[in-house]
Amino acid sequence: MSIGGIDERAKYILVDFAMVYDTDFGSIKYMLENCKNTDFFKCDPEVTDYFLHCEITVRKYQNPLTVILKEEYKDQADSLFKELQFKHWSEVLKQSPSTEIATMLAIGDMTTGYAITINCRNEEETKFIKKIEPSWETVIDCDDASKYFCMYIHDMPRTFNRIPDIEGKCIYILYEKPNFLSYTKQILKKDIVKISPANEVSIISRYKNFVIPKEMMPKDSEVEINGKQINLSKE
Repeated sequence: MSIGGIDERAKYILVDFAMVYDTDFGSIKYMLENCKNTDFFKCDPEVTDYFLHCEITVRKYQNPLTVILKEEYKDQADSLFKELQFKHWSEVLKQSPSTEIATMLAIGDMTTGYAITINCRNEEETKFIKKIEPSWETVIDCDDASKYFCMYIHDMPRTFNRIPDIEGKCIYILYEKPNFLSYTKQILKKDIVKISPANEVSIISRYKNFVIPKEMMPKDSEVEINGKQINLSKE
């Protein structure tokens, strides 16, 4: 059965909030503009947005604050990020730009009848979505993806730890280094390997035609797969 030109089952889409509004970028911008002790930062507070987007894309750790913190302060990144979420998230959201994914979904919502649910981390994100896109549904930390045919995932380990049995889905994984063993070779982390046979898996970027300069690309041609070190540059 189809509705509005699309299959009934295929219209249900679950999207992580950070895929439609870039809270990684927003968190960093808030810190750079509001943290009075700039000695914590390894980059100039006046750094360009393009540079930050590049650094976010190729960062090693999921926590976006590790992009700007000096090495000796990175052990404080998680506590700082939690503080942002609990005390300053509404301000972070104001600094979080909408993505090309948001534009694409909004157009699809209007023209093809998609039923879009945004997977939020807290009530602040829920209120934000209801104000910006009132036709979209929201859920906080979804732990049952059975009704959704399509999923847009920002953080692989977080999603798959919370929803372990994901099968028969069309999955879009954010093309950023924390989700990949090798960003340059587009090899996803092991979390996805065990479920890929049961799902159609693709990668997607938050911004259209976004290019990382060669000198900023991660040097990750050598990775560990199934306990063996493999040099991908020789493959």
